[in-house]
Amino acid sequence: DAGRADLVETLAFPLPFTVISRMLGMPPTDHERIRELSATLVKSLEVVDEDTMKAIFAASTELTQITREVIAWKRANPADDLLTALINAEHEGHVLDEHELIAQVVLLYVAGHETTVNLIANGTVALLRNPDQFALLRSRPDLVDNAVEEFLRYDSPVQQSRRITLEPYKVGDVEIPPGSFVMACLASANRDERTFG
Repeated sequence: DAGRADLVETLAFPLPFTVISRMLGMPPTDHERIRELSATLVKSLEVVDEDTMKAIFAASTELTQITREVIAWKRANPADDLLTALINAEHEGHVLDEHELIAQVVLLYVAGHETTVNLIANGTVALLRNPDQFALLRSRPDLVDNAVEEFLRYDSPVQQSRRITLEPYKVGDVEIPPGSFVMACLASANRDERTFG
């Protein structure tokens, strides 16, 4: 009705945030604060300066405390939701300890919505910059699943991923030894001419 809107603020952020909150079964909390902390936390995926690293650490500490309180609340108020399932998860007598449970919930919360925010925003920009593809998708809604996969490849919501090798891993003629910190550039891989022309 307004005729214009900020796509991220109006749709791309609140929609996935609401969905992951409902999936987890989050109790009434300061969702705005969690959004702020999450936005700070994902900056760890970038190359950052010392002040930003301090802000990331502080956000992580605060989000961990909020998550600890949410888990305590959920233990007292179980329901048919993902958080209750995580609390009750058991495999061959093993259950998630408090640190593992907090890490899983924070990961699901952050990854469950931040990547989708970027996917919606980047995908929209890609369609606006490629009106022929936008017209094709509008005329062929059956292509939407493929379009989402292409949005993920074309302008990945996560540009890089960090890993530590557990065993020797060969890349071309170079062997990366176990215990090595590796930064994989997903954006580059997604544009590899050998695969995508």
